[in-house]
Amino acid sequence: MKKHVKILLFVAIVVSFLSCQKETIVTENEQEKLTIESIYEMIGKVETAYNGLEPKEEYEVYDSLGKVETFVSDEVLKLLSQVHSENHKEPMLKSASNPMVGVIKVNGYTCGNYDLLEIFMDCEDSNPGTCYLGNPHADWTVDGNKNVWLRFCIVPLSNFSNHKLMDYAVLAFDKGGGANFVERSFDNEDKNNKNQTKYNNVVCDRYPNMKLSYVGDAVLQDHNTTLAFYYFPSNSYSRTGFPNLGIEYSVFSKFQVTPAMHPFYFAFNGGVLTDDEDSKNANWWKFNGRQNDSDYTSFVSTFMDCEERWGSSSTRLHYLLVSQLPSNIKNP
Repeated sequence: MKKHVKILLFVAIVVSFLSCQKETIVTENEQEKLTIESIYEMIGKVETAYNGLEPKEEYEVYDSLGKVETFVSDEVLKLLSQVHSENHKEPMLKSASNPMVGVIKVNGYTCGNYDLLEIFMDCEDSNPGTCYLGNPHADWTVDGNKNVWLRFCIVPLSNFSNHKLMDYAVLAFDKGGGANFVERSFDNEDKNNKNQTKYNNVVCDRYPNMKLSYVGDAVLQDHNTTLAFYYFPSNSYSRTGFPNLGIEYSVFSKFQVTPAMHPFYFAFNGGVLTDDEDSKNANWWKFNGRQNDSDYTSFVSTFMDCEERWGSSSTRLHYLLVSQLPSNIKNP
């Protein structure tokens, strides 16, 4: 009975939204009309919250079992992205004079005097493939059920600017930082979802949408998770490097340390692959509010792989341990 109530409530929300948006959808472009099939498709994507009573069915990966991954239509994906943009235009707290960002916490070290943000994503349950990539020096945890904890130290954005050698990104909390802005929506597990976010070990409010009122609302979580990033492209004329924050930290980047740069070159790069929802996957990304191939190739792909581009419902987040880089690379 409870499940039927959830489904009926979801249908009501969808119908209500469509009725409010009907005129806009029809008048903007005839080719962008939602078809009856796409409406049923959206209604069919029912996401449920974990209530502590329903058992979670999560299975390890076996080579003999193939993964079956399906995706929502472009029409539904566009609608989901539109709902996100309409509902979350302004951060709950704008600190324009001193906006904050997240750097990746390093395993075995603390955030010192900075605040700690922890994001738990309930990844795909069936035949899950979430795993570490490269050196797992970040304080990110892939648990026994192939779900993931991401941990960040919250520091001032003013510490960061373009680096001479590398493209990189940091976690963003609002759009007011003046840097290039990247958004990634992770379609987390639909069934009995256990997503959770903590701020200094205190669990944040989750429903109807979790908003980090402490730092802004670009980081969002309910049954799914949206992360945002400030992206800094390399600039050969830059005279600044990475700051000394008084803590060990990493940033998002695919920059490769070579043997010529450091004898232990392999120790600096790492990452995590999140196996996102297999059924009717609705992952999406945006660069400065738009989405096209050149933006992805030139900017987004320098620190993140959005694998729906080649038919997989996964995301790869890459990081670089910058606080321990040789000085001629850290501050060239």
